[in-house]
Amino acid sequence: MLDASTAQPQFFDINDKSALVCMDNMEWQNVILGALTDLGFKIHTGVFIEDIINKIQSQTYNVVVIAENFTGANLEDNQILKVFQKMPMSQRRNQMIVLVGDSISSADRMSGFIFSVNLTVFSGDLPQFQTLIKRALIEQEEFYQSYAAVLKEKR
Repeated sequence: MLDASTAQPQFFDINDKSALVCMDNMEWQNVILGALTDLGFKIHTGVFIEDIINKIQSQTYNVVVIAENFTGANLEDNQILKVFQKMPMSQRRNQMIVLVGDSISSADRMSGFIFSVNLTVFSGDLPQFQTLIKRALIEQEEFYQSYAAVLKEKR
């Protein structure tokens, strides 16, 4: 498993699966890094809000995982979550945004809708993170594959 303390910066090729993990709980982060690495993702991590916002502005990540209480915030004032909530849908639909925390249920579509994320994960379910993210990625691909086909027909 990849350990956050020994992780080296990774550079992405155009066809790489990329992920950004915004966690300040190292136990959670290590579980998520291991699952994403096993799924073939190249990963960036961030601990400081300014660093993460810079990464978001310079790279479109396939998956972004955000702790609900990142840097002591709550869901209403989580600055990283707000960046994605304000992002144009043309960019946002190409990303899987995952919210992890103690106060949300796993795979709760209503919470996902409320917080503008694709997947919610209760921290107690992190041992199943790989299964949850894999299923969510498949569902997203199936949904947007149809959407892309409709857009192509209209051109």
